[in-house]
Amino acid sequence: MIRRIGGPVAFLLIVVELLGFLVDRRQSVANLEQEGTLLARYQAERIRSSLSYVETASKIVCNSLETEQTGPNKPLTEKLLRDILTDHPEISGVEVLDLSSQERLTLQASQSGQLKKTTTGITPESLPQRNRDHQEQGAWIIPRSNAQMESIYFIQHRGFFQVTFESPIRRLAKPFDLGGHESAYGFLATGVVVLFTNLSTPVKPDEDYTNFCNEVVLSNPDQNRFYRASDPINGEPAWVGTARVGDLDLVAGVVYPESAEFQPLHYVALSSVVEAGLALLLLGLGIRSIARSLSVPLETLSTKVSQAVQTDFIARLDPPTDATVEVTKLALSFNSMLDDLQRYLDEREEAMSARQALESEINIAARIQSSMMPTFPYSLGDLVSAGRSHAARTVGGDFLGAFPVGDDRLGFCIGDVSGKGIPAAIYMAFASSLLQHLGKLGETPEFCLQVVNRALCEREEHSMFCTCFFGILSPDGLLRYCNAGHHAPVLWSKDGDLERLSEESELALGIFPDTDYCCNTLQLKEGEHLFFYTDGVTEAMNCDHEEFGEERLMTSLRNFSHQRSPRENLDRLIQDVESFRNGFETNDDLTVLLVGWKAQQS
Repeated sequence: MIRRIGGPVAFLLIVVELLGFLVDRRQSVANLEQEGTLLARYQAERIRSSLSYVETASKIVCNSLETEQTGPNKPLTEKLLRDILTDHPEISGVEVLDLSSQERLTLQASQSGQLKKTTTGITPESLPQRNRDHQEQGAWIIPRSNAQMESIYFIQHRGFFQVTFESPIRRLAKPFDLGGHESAYGFLATGVVVLFTNLSTPVKPDEDYTNFCNEVVLSNPDQNRFYRASDPINGEPAWVGTARVGDLDLVAGVVYPESAEFQPLHYVALSSVVEAGLALLLLGLGIRSIARSLSVPLETLSTKVSQAVQTDFIARLDPPTDATVEVTKLALSFNSMLDDLQRYLDEREEAMSARQALESEINIAARIQSSMMPTFPYSLGDLVSAGRSHAARTVGGDFLGAFPVGDDRLGFCIGDVSGKGIPAAIYMAFASSLLQHLGKLGETPEFCLQVVNRALCEREEHSMFCTCFFGILSPDGLLRYCNAGHHAPVLWSKDGDLERLSEESELALGIFPDTDYCCNTLQLKEGEHLFFYTDGVTEAMNCDHEEFGEERLMTSLRNFSHQRSPRENLDRLIQDVESFRNGFETNDDLTVLLVGWKAQQS
């Protein structure tokens, strides 16, 4: 009788213990998820910080090439590259290439940090096509071939120079503290290869992990993720925590192979010895006791981890009083990781503050530049003018002017400075203000351009120049003008006919100080206007990288009407350009000007 009752009771107790074990396992997995996600995020942020240094270093080199007239053959360039490479193992090589002469300077760093000049370039042979913004802002290139997956590259264009930085993947994928999990290991994955860390035995570099790459990178758009997958080392079930490195196709993560504690079905086999009820009962109680001795301290630690996250990683973890040695080590590892995260967040906050200050200064510069533009439409008797200007960035390098010369003449100018941004805006402000000042004094167009040209050359900004069309229109329609390398204007007649004026022009301003500029004349008839523009009109691009072009410009000009004001005609032209772009990012400053001798009212 006792035996008949004892067997079912013992079996029931075993089932209860097994269910309890499943509950404990669920809590352990939840704790592991918090740990794995946080460790993956920490590794991703550490790699992102290293890549941010590379991006900053590239911009410094590009700015030096653009503003200091350095180049591959200049000692200053080599010194700058050596300073950047010193004590920065995340960079194994840097190259400056002159695209016009194909002259290059390449420095490479060995594992020991020794720097040497090489004649072999480091730029990948095949690069994906990038638009102009990527070329100027820079972009990361991650090779798609497993055979080439040794390094990733940051490539940036500025003017006639290309700067390439090489970052070895194996130096980025550093081992990190896994809190006492001896079987766990970290990894850095791309779309074609996985580099493993924290492994006692190195993995063969030619082993194929394509399926694992596709699972953790290509099919995982989320920033942070914790999920079950197949262990790529031994093919057994495992838990994987991942975090994407910024917006790149790089994923940092950690793999926890499932141990015997996470295989509850293993214990179902023990039901075959149900006759040994008491022994199994004691075994079940012992297993439950062991599981709880692990899960309770981990649950307490998990709560403290959540509190640390809610306080922006300021709080620190104190191990529970009943914690095991492993849990105590895990808490200490978290504290070390939280210290690193806090330092990173502090540095990032300082960088954001500096960036906000710079943006504020740029906005002030934009308001100052806007105040320098004339108020359109501007008229002087029967002489009329209208203009519009849009900068590709906050500030631009196009300039536009309309001003009185004496009592009855109209002076005007339009120009385009090479480059964009703040350097071009400063160059533009100097050239435009000096040109308009001389014009208001009544000087001839050729004299005004010669003085401005010499002044720009004396500034020794050899990497910059500007095109300019400067004219003075008399009340009788006689135009005296000089063209310094600018687009020839289009004559719009009273009858609506269009005629492109002669493309002949003098050299642009700021190149040679002794350039002579000749004055030309043109007699306008009543109702005739001249249309002027900069490259931002004809070189405006759509999403297919197709330019607006001269033909579309002439089509838009044919739609001009004398029944509309000059400003309304220009607004319609700009609408045509914007419709063509269809939201695609602006790649150059856009400026248009319409000057004419209006017809007398009957």
